[in-house]
Amino acid sequence: MIPCADNGSEMCLQARPITYDDQGIKKSEGKWAVFTGEIDGYQHDGMHDEVLRLQRYPLDSDDSNSTEGEEYAYVLDAVIESAVAE
Repeated sequence: MIPCADNGSEMCLQARPITYDDQGIKKSEGKWAVFTGEIDGYQHDGMHDEVLRLQRYPLDSDDSNSTEGEEYAYVLDAVIESAVAE
């Protein structure tokens, strides 16, 4: 967790995209960025570094459940890797 860019008192996840080939071998890692959204089905405990596979769904712009400025809903599909945070 790192301070959120727009609100230094809140903590946000730090995330980066990782791509794998068809055999499950890691191909590339993107740049770190602040993740301000919520992930349904996931609660970060701060004691582990984890690689998550997420499903991303576009939100309907007139959906009453969506938060202002959110374009997507993220849902945990699987925890790919987990290690004790240093």
